[in-house]
Amino acid sequence: MNINLAEFLKDYGAEIPESLRSGEIYKLTYTEKLDNINFFAHFPEIVPAADIFSFEKAMETAIKVDKIRLYCRYQPELFGENCYGELIQLLKRDVSVLNGFLEGADVRFGSSSIDITLSHGGFEMLEEAGFRRKFAQMIYNMFGVRVKVNLDGKTAVSNDDYDEMIERLAAELPDYSDQLVPEKSSEEKLEDERRSAVPTASVDVDSMNTDFDPESAEIIKGRAIREKPLSICEAVQKLGEKLVVVGDVFASELKELRNEKTVATFDITDYSGSLKIKIFGTNKEIEDM
Repeated sequence: MNINLAEFLKDYGAEIPESLRSGEIYKLTYTEKLDNINFFAHFPEIVPAADIFSFEKAMETAIKVDKIRLYCRYQPELFGENCYGELIQLLKRDVSVLNGFLEGADVRFGSSSIDITLSHGGFEMLEEAGFRRKFAQMIYNMFGVRVKVNLDGKTAVSNDDYDEMIERLAAELPDYSDQLVPEKSSEEKLEDERRSAVPTASVDVDSMNTDFDPESAEIIKGRAIREKPLSICEAVQKLGEKLVVVGDVFASELKELRNEKTVATFDITDYSGSLKIKIFGTNKEIEDM
């Protein structure tokens, strides 16, 4: 059963263009680390490429992933000359050399073919990039229609045409200068990492003001602990000394070493900060923990 795209994503708070709200998701794929998500959806009308790009950027921010892609599927009868410009805009993401070479090209749609005659050169570069094959494959994936893409025209670009094309493309690039910010110092980066590592639920502050009960925990390895715990904030100021801290374990990792040894890494936190602790021992000692 297909799921409405807008309904499926309503809880993320991202603004979805009106042309996409009627989409029906029929497939969803993602990488193992969930940093790349692909939506495949049916639409009753051609969706402008600008709306697709806007949706992808908005969802990348809302879901906090590296890359979102939306792949649209249409009924075969919607394919025609009117959607050529939108298809080329989408194809530019995968065939970057399209920029400029297709400007002013003569495009003719036949019953089962598209004939493109270039006027600014670039034939060899487009051939090397697999433009014809990728364009035909995109059309089939989106409309289920098989067409043959034919390419003809100049093979070289004149110096004047090349300079003009570069100037035009440079002028079309968005200006992000007002969004530039100075790179953070190493101290600021460490502080950001420390803050982001502290979960919202942490150790009770009042527990740090009580005397430590040495009989309250089972000793797995080493001698019994008698000292009163310090806060993590205090402990990090006394590196190199033997200290006692108490906190919540919010992440852990085990790594087997040689000679049946294992290192266990624990990320712990309390109300004042976070700390990473490594414990070395035999496999059994670590398992008992």
